[in-house]
Amino acid sequence: MSTGIRQNNIRHIISLEDRIAQCRRCHSLLRCTARPVLGKGDLDPDLIMVFESDSSFTRDTEKILRLRKIINNEFNCDKIYHTFMIRCKAKACTHRNNMEIYSNSKLLNMDDICLLTGKKCDAVLVKASDEAALFCLPYLIEEITILNPRIVILFGSRVSEFVLKSYGIYDAEESRAVYKYKDIVFLKTSDEFNFDIEECRLLSVLS
Repeated sequence: MSTGIRQNNIRHIISLEDRIAQCRRCHSLLRCTARPVLGKGDLDPDLIMVFESDSSFTRDTEKILRLRKIINNEFNCDKIYHTFMIRCKAKACTHRNNMEIYSNSKLLNMDDICLLTGKKCDAVLVKASDEAALFCLPYLIEEITILNPRIVILFGSRVSEFVLKSYGIYDAEESRAVYKYKDIVFLKTSDEFNFDIEECRLLSVLS
């Protein structure tokens, strides 16, 4: 990638991240989200990994590095970027549910401290709604367009369904793993918790 194109990508990604940070579409999620999760990795990627949302797996640096190493070895590409379909965390919070709260303001500060308890947030991550996924989806599609990878790996059936339909692919089959849109190859796979080297090897052969 030339310096000019790289700088252009950086500029567009920064603009995208600013808009994600300022997004107010999902009021219920915003209250217990310190900050939205953003993509990480090479800004000239050959391959993008798309996870449904932040999870115990994606927050574990060692697990992400192992996953990147497996993909690097099987796909022979070291320029990898990972991102998320849903940016804010959906949580089940007993403190919030057990108290009468009349304000719509945020209940977490930027250090992930709960303003109700004064302690680190201990809410349980849960599945976000389809509405939240639809609100977030344009950010992901824009991100893929900016970075223009050769391969996009979609982790989990929900990510696969939403993303493929966004590209006009409505005939996705459960047993089919590879789909093409223009110059991008989309690979549908299991979620990050169940993905392993055998599945990765099969995807690399199919792609």
